[in-house]
Amino acid sequence: MSRDHLISIDRRAAMRLPLLLTLQAIMGGSLLNLAGCRSSEPAPQPDVSSAAQGIDVHCHVFNARDLPIPGFVLHVFFEQYPLAAAIADLPITMITLMLDAATQDADAELAGLKQGTITPFSTGPTLRAAARTPADFNQTLFASAKQAALALQTPTPRSTEVLRRLRAIVPSRQTTLSARPPARPTPSATSFLAAVAKLQPGDPVPGLSGDERMETKSLQPNVVSPLAKLTPEALADAAAQGVVQHASNQSGIFYMIGLLIGYRTELVRRLMTLPAANDAKDIALITPAMIDFSFWLDHRADDPSDPTPASDPQDVTPLADQINVMSYIARIKTDQTETPRKYAVHPFVSFCPWRQIAEQCRGVPTAQQQFAKVQDAILQHGFMGVKLYPVMGFLPIGNAAAADKAAYPRRLQALGPHWAEKLDQALKDLYDWCIKHDVPVMAHCSFSRYPNDAAGHRGAPAAWVKVFDAGYRNLRLNLSHCGGIWDLAPYRTDVVKRAGSRWPDQVLAMLASTDYPNLYADLADFDGVLECQSPGSATPMPPNSAIPILAQLVAQYPAAHDRLMYGTDYMFLIQASCTENYVAKMRDCLAAQLGMPSAKLMGLNAARFFGLNDPASQTRQRLDRFRGDKFLARWESPSS
Repeated sequence: MSRDHLISIDRRAAMRLPLLLTLQAIMGGSLLNLAGCRSSEPAPQPDVSSAAQGIDVHCHVFNARDLPIPGFVLHVFFEQYPLAAAIADLPITMITLMLDAATQDADAELAGLKQGTITPFSTGPTLRAAARTPADFNQTLFASAKQAALALQTPTPRSTEVLRRLRAIVPSRQTTLSARPPARPTPSATSFLAAVAKLQPGDPVPGLSGDERMETKSLQPNVVSPLAKLTPEALADAAAQGVVQHASNQSGIFYMIGLLIGYRTELVRRLMTLPAANDAKDIALITPAMIDFSFWLDHRADDPSDPTPASDPQDVTPLADQINVMSYIARIKTDQTETPRKYAVHPFVSFCPWRQIAEQCRGVPTAQQQFAKVQDAILQHGFMGVKLYPVMGFLPIGNAAAADKAAYPRRLQALGPHWAEKLDQALKDLYDWCIKHDVPVMAHCSFSRYPNDAAGHRGAPAAWVKVFDAGYRNLRLNLSHCGGIWDLAPYRTDVVKRAGSRWPDQVLAMLASTDYPNLYADLADFDGVLECQSPGSATPMPPNSAIPILAQLVAQYPAAHDRLMYGTDYMFLIQASCTENYVAKMRDCLAAQLGMPSAKLMGLNAARFFGLNDPASQTRQRLDRFRGDKFLARWESPSS
């Protein structure tokens, strides 16, 4: 997500589809028609070549119920944008209510997979690959939109509780944001829903704005749409149909919601069919990462009066349930017709140090704590490695010595006088175990998707240098996003200033250092690659592209040729249009621009990062036992 100046949306954000249409309405940006490039019918599963070596090292297939939904909507998607009257902002409210209404329970998904009611991964021309056909997708989306539309008109106990949680988050956001009052009164729920009912694919989502140009006529205070005179039930039906129509070209905010309320199984399938048909056959392994934002984005995160600060956040899928369903997905090799799945799925399991010390504080037995579940997922259940998200608000090491400890969430501080030392110990225990078992770690490393600037700064590359210096130089680490490649673009100067420096420069310099033998970086979510022009092309690179600067840095640090990796960051990447070209642009254009063999960027470097190239590595041995086949042997080096 973009983090440019509060008054404008930058070019990176302008490529984003879901939620940014709403952000345009809030911020008064220009109207955009961001219809997707692909047709509305999902593609069949790719016929992946037996020789394919492509690896998507960084992607996600989480369900909205795996997250604290109000905090996720406000903190992650809306990041640093103004939140004045956010609760009165009907689009934000409707988004949150839709996500809350129809998310899929992990236990139910696992039961469906075992019973065969959810049929995974067909390679045939029909859409058996997902639990939902296009009609099913639309029906689920319609139902969630209708329920949200009804709740906007007549609040229910559940919608009231969701809105209470939204309200609890806004004050903490406004302590660091410059909030602007709305330019005019908030439209009614009926006028808003009447405008939603008229939506077509590519239309901006109606909402509040300080710019009259951004509002449809139906939202003007003195205009009453005939639709607004419908009964609440009929108006909800009309608005829900508008939502389905808006999502029909597989783009936009409501399409994204349709994905987030679906099964993880379905998201795996859609990820594999994201590239154009001729390119999808090249990706043989995806490693979707679980994420644990629960404590950091909970509506109580900054509440010092919480009488039970060690309790788990509410309404979030338990970690064990997420592990169980993702392990089952990893284990599947055929569909119900015994058609082989020609690609592998081996996830990253999340680790949250706050969750770990909270469980310790409330006396959870060691064998039932998060760390034990993480170890079991990797050793026994087909998981590739561990995912960390320091920009949520923790340093990867040195929290006890942090100068800004008072700025950490107050509910975290309420865990006792030694909470910071315990954070550090939980992380050290993890690093020790990962080194002992040669387990890869992926850490979010870009100045993005954080609750506030102070939290975001804690995920800087320099913080990882301190980890290496503390005795963990052999840690197998991927600094994902390579520090935020998009911030190399000339128009991102405001973001770089807030970050304190250009993080990609630091990551690339670290990749070139012999002090960090197992350090890698992925280029996931780099939607700027969609504008890439091959060397020698008659079409010049766009003047604001980050690619020429990235190429200069890689030329300065050529060791990066062996350390940079392909990734999508799906589902976040799906917010950009024309993402079916992403694989080809990475493989055929960006690799050439960086002067590196495309095979290294697209998979061979990732195979070395994971240890898949060596049949004697602990990772290969773990996964070979889990799989019971030789699928991963395709990445073995000739010298192995």
